[in-house]
Amino acid sequence: MLTKTPQLKKALSDLKQSVQESMSHGKNLKKSLIESTLGTKLEKHAQLELVLDKYLELIEKQLVPALVKVIEPEPAHEPQNSGGKRRGLPRYRRRLPMHYSLPGQKVKPRHAYSRDIGAMGLFIMSNRLEKVGQSLQVDIEVPEYGLIKVQAVVVWTKWVPPPLRSVEYTGFGVRITYAPQKWYEFFLSVEEEHHSHGGDHGDHH
Repeated sequence: MLTKTPQLKKALSDLKQSVQESMSHGKNLKKSLIESTLGTKLEKHAQLELVLDKYLELIEKQLVPALVKVIEPEPAHEPQNSGGKRRGLPRYRRRLPMHYSLPGQKVKPRHAYSRDIGAMGLFIMSNRLEKVGQSLQVDIEVPEYGLIKVQAVVVWTKWVPPPLRSVEYTGFGVRITYAPQKWYEFFLSVEEEHHSHGGDHGDHH
């Protein structure tokens, strides 16, 4: 990821200003064109006016928004959850085997593991990243509770280059949209275990 130095920020800002000035000049040109059409070849001016409209639309709807996105980008991914808290909800490190599938698609369920879990979500370790917004059916194998089926939606992704995957995980975070009572009972047992050990949100196997 590029580090935005003051020089880069200024260059992008200047470019954005230049584009906005071009839009202003284009509008003035169109105004002058309309005012000068009387007594001239109207058909040619009408074609030129159409071209100018397309030019202004391109600048306004594509180029300017693209520049704004570069100058003031929104975060593409949520930060990695290290088993702590996200949005005020606790997460605990738990490696649980699971299979997940995409509802409505004839695709074989994919095997994966959780990295951490929460009452309302979890991080799924997988070299295959699903799209943000994708709904999933997740079957989680939970010790002492058996198979727990939950429904979830992908809310963020994390891609790690292959050479670094021995020390970091690729995968995606999901928000649980439906879970049976067993899931919440299991999560409470994990939370109680955490507090009884008085540790951090580290791995508890």
